[in-house]
Amino acid sequence: MFRIAIAVALLMLVQPVATASAQSADFSAQIQPTLAANELFLSQIRQALPSSDMDAIAQQTATTLDTGQQLAQQLEQAVVLAPDDAARSRVEGVLTHTQAAVASLQLAQVETSADAALGRLDQARGEAQEGLDELRPFVVGLGTPAAMPQALPTAGSLYGPEIASLPLIGIMLIVVGAILRRGAAR
Repeated sequence: MFRIAIAVALLMLVQPVATASAQSADFSAQIQPTLAANELFLSQIRQALPSSDMDAIAQQTATTLDTGQQLAQQLEQAVVLAPDDAARSRVEGVLTHTQAAVASLQLAQVETSADAALGRLDQARGEAQEGLDELRPFVVGLGTPAAMPQALPTAGSLYGPEIASLPLIGIMLIVVGAILRRGAAR
């Protein structure tokens, strides 16, 4: 009976570890394509910026808006799969920038002048660039394991001659203290 309880306890401990590693793999697979989508989103916004024709701006904005909305959906799915709070926070930050860029593109579609639409496009470009700047190092960092130092530092080591002599000094002080007490008691 006791063995069954131990087996159940071990299974309960192992299952979350397996689930977490599977979730981490799903997260990596989900977040990797968002980097390319974010780069595409930014490049489409940049292509729309030099135009001064309102019809061309509206057409390019509609295409770019679709890309931005798809990117936001991918990021929302990645937030759910994030393995820890740090990853979740990073993806939510990128999602916030992406949503702000999408909102700017939606406002650019309803603008009546080319200057106002270009101002909204520039605002969307800035938000998309911020999102990409946050996302790129995070996604690149997922593919590389944390670097381990070649040798651990020796600071705080107990093997120095100064530290090794401390017990001897302590014993000597105890002996001297005992001798002084006996001498004072006589």
